Amino acid sequence: MRKSTLKHKHLRKVLYEVMTLGDDAPLEAYVRLFEEFKHSSLIIAGNFGEDLMDMSTVKTEIGVFGMLFTDMDEFNKVFPDYGVGSKEHFFTTYVDFLKKTDLSGYILNFKSEGFIMPRDLMDSFKDLPDFNFPTDDAYNSKELKNLKDSINNEKLESFIKDPKNIAKYDELFEVMSSSTLLTLMLSKDDLSDNAEDGIISSSKDNPVGFLYIDHLGGEYATVYTSEEKMTAINTPFKKYSQIVNPAHMVMFVLNEDMDGLIINPGNEQILLTRETLLDYSEVIEKTCNNPKLNKAMLCMFLMEV
Repeated sequence: MRKSTLKHKHLRKVLYEVMTLGDDAPLEAYVRLFEEFKHSSLIIAGNFGEDLMDMSTVKTEIGVFGMLFTDMDEFNKVFPDYGVGSKEHFFTTYVDFLKKTDLSGYILNFKSEGFIMPRDLMDSFKDLPDFNFPTDDAYNSKELKNLKDSINNEKLESFIKDPKNIAKYDELFEVMSSSTLLTLMLSKDDLSDNAEDGIISSSKDNPVGFLYIDHLGGEYATVYTSEEKMTAINTPFKKYSQIVNPAHMVMFVLNEDMDGLIINPGNEQILLTRETLLDYSEVIEKTCNNPKLNKAMLCMFLMEV
């Protein structure tokens, strides 16, 4: 279960800075903290069904607060006997839920930071990420394969090769929005026999491959302008390509607490840090989101290089 792997190292780092410096904390730290919260998935305590109505709370002198946790270690400090259930939800869920209750807000990591998020603070969160990815009008697997076979990212490749374009992120994301980007999927097995016309079908609950993560100096997702660019990656696993919705990939990086995104690692190797992705997250969601690619994660392709 994913909640067992949640850590929120980036959120806790900036939270520590804000709580330690107090009124002396720079505005940039508060902005970064808001962005980290917006892209987080926190753990809730309680014995509940499909909703959050039976969440565990703590009563303080200033009101009753719902209990949230960054990870299961913090959860177990409060509930060591596993007598209380736990669930993971996007932060947006907690913002919406608070509007339906008379809670005073939430308290994060009760036994550690004990960071109180009162109702007025929760109400101030705007432009929250939309994790609803409708698939009604999305490309099917054959259409995605045709898109992959006709890929042409010369404009993006020329842009990232030009040193004058370093740090021109608005322009970069604009060019990316009109590009077809790939990511590298891996499997310990040869999936050739599973392929039909070069397409390997998967499902949300039963993936047949896993995402390649670059661990050089951190955890970075990777995207590529062509399958040829993937040949620079050395791995003992079998390689497969997959088309990505760039906006969804950035959401994934931020929500999974990763350090950033690399375009064409081992080649041009354009590194987009987590800080950059947070700063431009709204721009990326509006500019690079292509709903036609919302089924792309359900199929991989045999490599043709």
